Amino acid sequence: DLYLKLSIKYQQLSHGDPLGPAEVSYALNNMGTLERDQGRIESAMKYFEESAELKLSAISISKEKGALTLEYVDTLSWITSMKESKGLFAEAEKEYASHLQILKKMTAIQGHEKQREEMIAKILQLAAKNSIDFGKINQANAYITESINRIEKTEYSRAVEWEWRHYLASAYLLSSEIRRLSGDEKRSLSALGMAYALSLKIKYK
Repeated sequence: DLYLKLSIKYQQLSHGDPLGPAEVSYALNNMGTLERDQGRIESAMKYFEESAELKLSAISISKEKGALTLEYVDTLSWITSMKESKGLFAEAEKEYASHLQILKKMTAIQGHEKQREEMIAKILQLAAKNSIDFGKINQANAYITESINRIEKTEYSRAVEWEWRHYLASAYLLSSEIRRLSGDEKRSLSALGMAYALSLKIKYK
């Protein structure tokens, strides 16, 4: 992959610049995504794991740790989601909880920030899906309820309002499935209706 080769060369020339390992980690993420899309899960996980290690290296020498930490947790979430796809639900459950702990600790120290809130909402949805697969419906409902509450409280500008609708529609779709599995058909249909209504208003830019 040309991007990966160029990124490695940049890292070699960067001499302690955190952008060096960060750029290589982005390229490794791309390779991991390609492998995942081809169904080569083990290979994809190796790329993502190496990417996560490089992000940790970049964080250790960077003055701007916040953004890199979000990217690090995002990469970890990809690794965890692939473990879930392999049926490792208990392991995935622990890892999603760990990812959320990192992000919520950042919020406790630094206050609310839109991009971080999006990441928390996203991982809550991933954790909810894992809980569904693991047969823990009540836990799934707790995760998805928190995700919906966080998205609804996050302020979005008109320029990225479609993101707000997209995240919220995804959350309501999961909520509908959770309600269905709980035997609450009425609330399941209500959540499905919310997801559909939001999807009609999404205008991607």
